[in-house]
Amino acid sequence: MGLELVNVAMTCRKLADPPPDVPSEELGKAVKYYHLRQRVIAMVFKTGKVKVFSRNYPPPDLGYYGDCRVDIMVARGEMRAVPEEELRRRLSEAGFGDFKFVTNALMARRGGTSVRVAIPRRSFGKYKVMIFTKDLETAKQIHDLLQKL
Repeated sequence: MGLELVNVAMTCRKLADPPPDVPSEELGKAVKYYHLRQRVIAMVFKTGKVKVFSRNYPPPDLGYYGDCRVDIMVARGEMRAVPEEELRRRLSEAGFGDFKFVTNALMARRGGTSVRVAIPRRSFGKYKVMIFTKDLETAKQIHDLLQKL
């Protein structure tokens, strides 16, 4: 399994109102718009702030939101099962630290990037990996590093 982008959360500026035929729902402090068959979701807050969520980066240009900055990207993949000590050592060599083992998963941080490796109780051939970062290139580099273990 390669690296799959699961979600990109961005803060944007509102450029225009979506047309009335765009599906939406009122949430009290925001209006939630469902664009492109729910592949892009935008929450327009009464304060003027806009949060856009997409599975694509960059997201499709809808013309309603602009000047977007990425808050976080979530990517998932798999890696070959290795001993936890080796996984910690390799992540340490790549600059990760602050290791925590939480609910069958090893968590590690490097700056604004986090990695979560799910380690099942039974011995399976693969571990599931979640990468939380602000840029796609960093996610690809981490995924490539884990593939070499």
